[in-house]
Amino acid sequence: MIVALAVLAVPGCRPKPQAGPKIDPALATMVPETAVGLAGVKIEAVRATEVYKRFAGGLDLSEFSRTTGLDLKTDVWELLFVYEPPGWVVMARGKFSPGFGGLEPRVLEGAPRTPYKGHTIIGDAQASVVFVNSSTAIAGEGGAVRGILDRRSQSRGIPPALDEQVRAIPPGSQIWIVAPPGLAGLPIPREGNWANLHRLGDSLEALWLAADLRNGVELSASGSCASEKDAGKLHDTLRGILGLGRLSAPSDRADLLRLYDSIQIDRRQREVRLGAVVPLDLVEKLIPMIR
Repeated sequence: MIVALAVLAVPGCRPKPQAGPKIDPALATMVPETAVGLAGVKIEAVRATEVYKRFAGGLDLSEFSRTTGLDLKTDVWELLFVYEPPGWVVMARGKFSPGFGGLEPRVLEGAPRTPYKGHTIIGDAQASVVFVNSSTAIAGEGGAVRGILDRRSQSRGIPPALDEQVRAIPPGSQIWIVAPPGLAGLPIPREGNWANLHRLGDSLEALWLAADLRNGVELSASGSCASEKDAGKLHDTLRGILGLGRLSAPSDRADLLRLYDSIQIDRRQREVRLGAVVPLDLVEKLIPMIR
């Protein structure tokens, strides 16, 4: 669902707020100064939305819970994904165990446990998780997790360049991303039609995407280009894609036509913006397409 929202919300159309979504300070203070991408999911806030209650409340997460020992429906409050080349690390806030330590044996069962700087890293070079305390965890490749722990005491929080982009995101967004340069590290195929997204990304200096699920799905995004000429090309390309999509929609699919009509694309000098508001009744009709 998150990937689908991100793909739909390529650079966007709405006034720029002065303060972005609130990030849990316990997570923000661990972000290294070399980070170039961020993404947040306020799971507790998502669970309170009508979209979640209607369309996601019945999701079967039993396999995830069995494997990790975590219940995403109750145990996890917030996720912060941090991109630092060459990959992503995810930091989590939640209620992991009443007295801390009871959860560890259930995570990555059978994986090695390695003492490291006063903590226990569970896993190997490919996948590791460490519980910093009973409400904070870090997961990712082994080297990346160790790197976060190594620099934790020196971290000054979110780097200024990233923080400025986060502050431009609508504060009510429960799901958002400040994309790394060139869309690096995003799960977008580099072949076929999807490769067009990478070509669009090459013209961007900065890009953020966001979704607010409180009243249907409200998507917004903004992409800053190196020049007004590049912004014009990006704007025209997106408008062309939108127009072709609308023309190719079957005449009996009024739901698709409503979706295309809800998307607004605008350009302001070097910035291209996109916005869309998809009401609950339309979300209900579109959910089978995403699944």
